[in-house]
Amino acid sequence: VINSSEQSDSRIFADKLYKELSKTISLHARSIRFRILAGVAPFSEAKDLHHLLNMSQSVISDVADKKIKRVAFYSPEIESRKSFLADLDSEMGRKNFVDELKMVYQPIINMEDRSLVGAEALIRWKSRHFNKMIPPVDFIPVAEENGYIINIGWFVLKEVLTLISRQLKDSDLFISVNVSPMQFIESGFVDKLERLFLQYKVEKNRVKLEITETSTASTVQLFWST
Repeated sequence: VINSSEQSDSRIFADKLYKELSKTISLHARSIRFRILAGVAPFSEAKDLHHLLNMSQSVISDVADKKIKRVAFYSPEIESRKSFLADLDSEMGRKNFVDELKMVYQPIINMEDRSLVGAEALIRWKSRHFNKMIPPVDFIPVAEENGYIINIGWFVLKEVLTLISRQLKDSDLFISVNVSPMQFIESGFVDKLERLFLQYKVEKNRVKLEITETSTASTVQLFWST
């Protein structure tokens, strides 16, 4: 937290501090670099000490979330965004949250003959609380963080299997489904998926799972096992 009437002075000081702390240091013949999160929250915009601390926490959280590798400055939009994401988290805790979810499907085309071969399942959330459509880029990261992504994932798979077993029963089209790494390595994932295929009487080649994995090596081993 920098107490300065001029943001330019704060920026110069913070940049110098950031560069100093980012330097490699030697410790017992080892080279060490620190991971630096640097943010500036001005006293002049704070209502009181509690508000100032919240501002500081908000700007540092923003730096961490966006993986910013430089000094960041507080802005009211950061707190507004933080409040919005907290509201999303709260809304996901409601019993009828999944009732507001719906599926849309993006065609997958064979470029050789331009024939339709399948579709990608995409989740959408029309929130009654916000009275608008919440973009996946907003609510999916929140769901990943609070764990609701697992419930969302099973909702999607059930909706996809319902579509295939009814409207697409007599076709050979496949549906591509995005599966969260968290759901994919969930205990019992394979058995539960097997039961769903049997329940909806859908052949397994009608569904393709797409998993994006950027986690640790130990998690990758769980992926291969699954």
